[in-house]
Amino acid sequence: MRKYIRVEGAISVANGAEDALGDAGLSFGRSFRVGWSPGGALVRPSSSGTIVLERRIPISSSNTLSSKLLQHPLTHSSILPDDRGVPFAISSFASLFPATDASSDASLFRLVSALFDPLSLHLSPRAASPDIRNRVALLTRKAALFTWLQSAVAPAVQEHIQTHPAASAPAAAFAHLTGNQLECACDAAMDGGYPTLATLIAQAGGDSRYRADLREQLVIWIDQKLTHLLIATCAKFMLAC
Repeated sequence: MRKYIRVEGAISVANGAEDALGDAGLSFGRSFRVGWSPGGALVRPSSSGTIVLERRIPISSSNTLSSKLLQHPLTHSSILPDDRGVPFAISSFASLFPATDASSDASLFRLVSALFDPLSLHLSPRAASPDIRNRVALLTRKAALFTWLQSAVAPAVQEHIQTHPAASAPAAAFAHLTGNQLECACDAAMDGGYPTLATLIAQAGGDSRYRADLREQLVIWIDQKLTHLLIATCAKFMLAC
């Protein structure tokens, strides 16, 4: 057991360093910590130096302020019931973002809106059968998804085209097709001297008859050995549209 002895002030490490604010032990050690009396007794404060004041604040028992606080957001919210009668204040989070917002959050909620938001088909319940309504709903949902895809990948497509200025016309047309930019793809094919490819691109996303005609055209190109690799790639991509 080590015996503590009194250290003279002249040789103490704290001598002359009482204003060293970087070390709280040196600055406030003698004022707030325990110490030793000349007789070897441990000296400490007999009571805490912290003063605690308590005050009771009267609170009005009236709920007038609370009612006004709750009524304010209700007044400025459009709350509508859904098909099951459940009220909701926000039908689509995509409307909360401005059209110029290109952040990932805005793009995500626009995708959710295109996939799941209610559709306004503008069809008469009496004139349209369930089959017609389902078909129109499917086409409307597909168009909304294509619109989102086109806006979501437009910056990447534009960057790719700008960084490859020497690309061939079929390559530029294929780049536009990846972003669902059919008009730009047609212009690229026409400007590069590929009118047949431009004609086929203009019909991309057609019905099963168009797809069959496109497959026949691919067979003809292969038999005549006129198939350019990028032209064939564009044609196969259009078959998947």
